[in-house]
Amino acid sequence: MAQLEYIRHEFFDASLSEREELVWLRQSKEPIERLPQIFWGDGRGWDEANLWALERAAPRNVDIETVKATMKHLGRYAKFLEVLRPELFEF
Repeated sequence: MAQLEYIRHEFFDASLSEREELVWLRQSKEPIERLPQIFWGDGRGWDEANLWALERAAPRNVDIETVKATMKHLGRYAKFLEVLRPELFEF
């Protein structure tokens, strides 16, 4: 069944080194503590909802508590979808 979990999100930039290797550089931007993320019963993240939560929380113009409350409702909707519409998840 779908679950709402909270993560610590840190910001990184990806670039190529002189040897053309992928390098991740931490941004100076402050991490987001307890960013809500929704995961389906099979462990996959709900990419669209999770990205939406990040886009709302990252600029810090929406209170993180508002983001958490909204994602709590979306998490309940995800559970509803898994129970009542399991055919949506058959690939």
